[in-house]
Amino acid sequence: MASYVRNHGMNLRPHAKSHKCPTIARRQIEAGAVGLSVATLNEAEVMAEAGIPGILVTSELVGAPKIERLLKITKRHPDMMVVVDNAAHVRQLSQAAEATRQKLNVLIEVDMGNHKTGTAPGGPTLELAQVICKTSNLSFVGLQTYAGLACHVIGFEKRKAFAEDALAKSFETQELLKKNGIEVSLVSGGGTGTYDIESELHIINELQAGSYVFMDLDYRRIGGREGRFLMTSDAR
Repeated sequence: MASYVRNHGMNLRPHAKSHKCPTIARRQIEAGAVGLSVATLNEAEVMAEAGIPGILVTSELVGAPKIERLLKITKRHPDMMVVVDNAAHVRQLSQAAEATRQKLNVLIEVDMGNHKTGTAPGGPTLELAQVICKTSNLSFVGLQTYAGLACHVIGFEKRKAFAEDALAKSFETQELLKKNGIEVSLVSGGGTGTYDIESELHIINELQAGSYVFMDLDYRRIGGREGRFLMTSDAR
């Protein structure tokens, strides 16, 4: 996976929710990953303690207790990144960072169809980016546009069409921010089920695929390009 992503001009920041293991994380970094994605603050703390660089927490860390723990990590690992989807949350992070004289790297999570978290594409994302850019303690890095539903669509062509439709929203949002003078240096997302689709669309520049480490029956079930299994034609 690391070689594939690198050969397609992207970075790999694999998601650790599949393994939750610093030893495997180190092997991924050694293979060429630029960092690690994690789902929870607990996972971030464990990986940071193990010295894993470039950690991105892919879910929002809301409330004083979690933010306090986050800042303890970022004090030792200033390359940490977190996602936001709400102006009130942005203010919480900014105030806490100011109090501890730190600067936090943030991405806006854009809702790509899951309707769980994230800002709506387009105008709402632009408005939140403008709020972030006005704070002195937060550094706007880019967007998280993870089209998770696309990863499990059965049949390659159907999955490709689903992913293209979802990521069109990401592209339009990126263009809107750029037109308004906001640089989008990082667009992170993607998964094992769509790695070979998103790498060819060139809409995101960082892949968060994580299940590829072990794979599972679902990725055999959905099938790969031209009916092949994902990653290999000999899935055992």
